[in-house]
Amino acid sequence: MLGFLFGEFEPANSYALECRNYLITVPESVGVAVLYFYDSLLALAQLSQPLGEEPTTLERVAERQTQLQHWAHHAPMNHHHKFDLVGSERCRVLRQKTEAGELYHKAISGAKGNTCNNKQLPTN
Repeated sequence: MLGFLFGEFEPANSYALECRNYLITVPESVGVAVLYFYDSLLALAQLSQPLGEEPTTLERVAERQTQLQHWAHHAPMNHHHKFDLVGSERCRVLRQKTEAGELYHKAISGAKGNTCNNKQLPTN
């Protein structure tokens, strides 16, 4: 996660690959959703770099999107905005500007709508 956020894509990719090797042991943990989200963003960021391996990278993102969509369906407050953000980044890489913009706005709205600051906590 930090490697991606700080733009250190090569080390981040190595760490993500190492994590992917262990996914079979924790297929439904919360950490897997986080890994899929950042792994997708990492793959798309690398496509923006010279020498991006587009076909296999886009396949990797599509696989991650399938799982993120499943989680978004069952827990939209936690995952739908992430699904939309990855979709917007995919559209950006593919130069689909209109679709990217729409999905960016949708992701932002979804994230804002599901923050603790926007919800009232139950009182006893």
